[in-house]
Amino acid sequence: MLATGMGVFADGYDLAAYGHYAVTYQNPASNAYSEFSPILRVLPTSAELVKNVDYQAGVRCSVRGLHITADYYHDYIMNLLSSVQSTGINTLVGAVTLNWANTVYSDVNFSTFVNPVKHLTVNLTANIQHSYYTKGRSTNGLNFGEEVLPGLPHQTVTLDALYRIFVLGGLLTPEISDQYVGAQTIANVATGVAKDKKITVM
Repeated sequence: MLATGMGVFADGYDLAAYGHYAVTYQNPASNAYSEFSPILRVLPTSAELVKNVDYQAGVRCSVRGLHITADYYHDYIMNLLSSVQSTGINTLVGAVTLNWANTVYSDVNFSTFVNPVKHLTVNLTANIQHSYYTKGRSTNGLNFGEEVLPGLPHQTVTLDALYRIFVLGGLLTPEISDQYVGAQTIANVATGVAKDKKITVM
């Protein structure tokens, strides 16, 4: 893993840039070898290690009490191998679908907070995400390369404010928060649920 950073600091003004790059390897996820299926199995020696290549770059800035952070994150995952148990009566005989894929998780993050008055803090965070399969295929013949990963909101924005009140030697912190969660893909093409909502069962 490689990490680096640099900064410029002056009275009332702080500016810093940072970044990191990492490569990691790990074994396939649980049930990736279809150990619960008497019909379809994967030899451990034939399954490649899952490889992650990720990097992040960003800047932090503080100007007269206003703190801002913005960064970009990119994670490329290769050789993902997973198995999906079929639903319905075929589950009784252990029917299973094997999926292999490369994926990309990428997002842009922005956050800021300010203390407009003493004991009051206002926070704003925002996230824009674009995550997808770069390649993907399954043993039931489904090809899902370039499809969007399911269950990940494309945008998220959170605004909250909290106030610190010191009472009888203790601290009381009332907080109000509001969050917007954008659209996300529900259908998971990797499990056989395609855009037309048809289900493929082996």
